[in-house]
Formats: sequence, structure tokens, C-alpha cells
Amino acid sequence: MFAGLWFFNVSGVATPGNNAQVIANNIYGMKSAQVVNDPDLHPFYVSSFEFNHNSRVNNLEITCKIFADDLEAVLKSKFSIPVDLSVEANKLVNEKLISAYIKEHLALSVDGILMAMQFLGFEKDKDAVYCYLEITDVVSLKKLDVKNSMLYDGFKEQANIMHVIANGKRQSSKLDNPKQDVSFQL
Repeated sequence: MFAGLWFFNVSGVATPGNNAQVIANNIYGMKSAQVVNDPDLHPFYVSSFEFNHNSRVNNLEITCKIFADDLEAVLKSKFSIPVDLSVEANKLVNEKLISAYIKEHLALSVDGILMAMQFLGFEKDKDAVYCYLEITDVVSLKKLDVKNSMLYDGFKEQANIMHVIANGKRQSSKLDNPKQDVSFQL
């Protein structure tokens, strides 16, 4: 346990303050700090989503980064079964649960056309789960409409940060529960 409260400056350097533990996360380049007294809890709920148009293969590559404990709690509540994403023996069942959940809570329209996403898989890395999806046959991307309600059914404080990379441009936006819709003009 740290002896005091720590603060992070703009460069991400920690400096001491008074009486709590600080956990820092780097969510796709965005520095965030969590001040908590219990290292097993985090006081805010944030997930990040990156949508990368790969013009070489005409795909939209999607990566979702979600706190593992939050995703497990939501999946357990929705499907009424115990969920542990770190158990390798449950990988296929967990992939089906995650895929079904994402398809219900994340929808993308490319240039006004609702697109079908293919779930490629997930991996758990420490406290985070990375989910990978793609949309094929995306030759160009001028406008991306996102409907994202991921984890809103589990956490009223949930925020979803989205980054879109296409045509040499990067745009970002944040949705706070209950806001679900955002458009990117590229």
C-alpha cells in the first residue's frame, strides 16, 4: 500500500499526496488515474474501442478493451451462469457469450449501411479483456455511425471511449451512459 495519495501530472508522472492507493491505466493512449482504498475495486467504469480501417485488405478492424471483472459481471447477470474469462477450458463458451453480448450492444454503420461484424476472439491480459472483431469488404470509409451500449446494463456510470482511424485521420469520442450514438465524418 502506498503511504499517501498520489497524483499524476500531464506527463503521467506520479507524485505523492495523502492517504489512498492510486492505480493508473493507459487506455489507448489516454492517461487515467483511479484513487481507491480497495485495490480490488475501481471507482469508475470505462471501456475503449478502436475502429481501424485497413485499406490494404478493405476491412474495418475492431478492438474492444474492457475491464475483465466488469465484463464477467455483466455476462453472469445477462446469461445467468457463472463466468470466469481466465479459465482456458471455458474459452469456447466464453467466446459465444461475449460474441452474443457484443452483437447486442454494438452496432456499426459504414457510409449509412448497417454492417455485420464477425467476432474473431478475445484474450485476457491481467485486468483487461481484449475482444477482436472485423467487418469485411469496407473499401472506403467516409462516415462511421456507432451505437454503443456496452456494459450500460451493468453500470450506470459506464463510459465508452471510441477511436476511429481511417484515411490517415484519427478521431475520438466518449459516450457516457445512457448516450449510445455517435457519428464520425472521415
